[in-house]
Amino acid sequence: MPPSGIQRIKTERLVDHLVEAGLSALPDLVEARRALDQLGLLGGDRAVFAACVLTHEMALLKDARAREDLPDYVGVLLEAFHDPRLANLLLAGSPELEKRWQRIRPVVADFVALKQGQTPPPARLPTPARPNPRLATPTELIQEIEEILEVDEATLSPPPPPTHAVGPARPPPPPPRPDDDPPVDPETREFWLYAERALGRVPDPNESLVGNQSFAAARGTDRSRLMRFAHDLVARFPSGKHARALASLTLLYVAGQEKERGLLGVNKERLKLMRTGLSLLGDPDAAGQVAVLFENDGVATRAAFGAVVDIVGGYLAFCARERLDPHHPDALARFTKP
Repeated sequence: MPPSGIQRIKTERLVDHLVEAGLSALPDLVEARRALDQLGLLGGDRAVFAACVLTHEMALLKDARAREDLPDYVGVLLEAFHDPRLANLLLAGSPELEKRWQRIRPVVADFVALKQGQTPPPARLPTPARPNPRLATPTELIQEIEEILEVDEATLSPPPPPTHAVGPARPPPPPPRPDDDPPVDPETREFWLYAERALGRVPDPNESLVGNQSFAAARGTDRSRLMRFAHDLVARFPSGKHARALASLTLLYVAGQEKERGLLGVNKERLKLMRTGLSLLGDPDAAGQVAVLFENDGVATRAAFGAVVDIVGGYLAFCARERLDPHHPDALARFTKP
């Protein structure tokens, strides 16, 4: 794995560690501040989002500096709200971030609905009266975040699980039959859950799935999102064969949507995507299993996926013609040489 990939893995793990450390330290604001300051030194979207959530939690505890800094994160909250797939990328893998976002999101949704002059959804949190949403300004948006802080913390806490009467003991489940499918290991199960959430394929009452194309790549922002998704897969599951296969196919899919030549000659960014994507394509069985995500994404995605087949087929033909090992880095370098 290239050094940049190793560094990304370390950063992702450090973000998760600092989030857990900061939130578990509360109500000790000194220890939480230490974790928050370290998050501020990291780069990347997840570090910023994690800092936003931790700042919000500290502000709930009346930390003056957190209350002062929280308005700076308004844009982060709105971006995560308006792009559920981005939110899933930022949340997946961190139960702590997921739990906090589920408490913050309804308040943001209420504000957005009022700002657009719509009827807000049924309130799950008590909120005070707001100014005319049609005249909302950035200053009022900051005031809205301040109003979030006035919600009693006990109201924000999830309700306790229902208690059930103790009944007779249930018999143990029957042993699996020899022809049953083998159990899925936890890492593979976590990968599929993460991938489906990040691609917006998990049913969400806040987002319509009608006409939703998970692998849309027509715009530059779409391709950037897919590239970030691929890199996050490798960072979160560095040894997972399915994660590497999906990251490979995603990068090759993006490369297939890029023009081969630009104003300055050969499109080097496309070659870089091909080189990285092909280097991750190691397990044919895993690649075949994750390819179903592209197949089920609609006619447009299936048509665009033909470019992936062309790239892989062209690379294998090149290796056969030059008598090169497809898994050797030199073969990749020669095939993607400008």
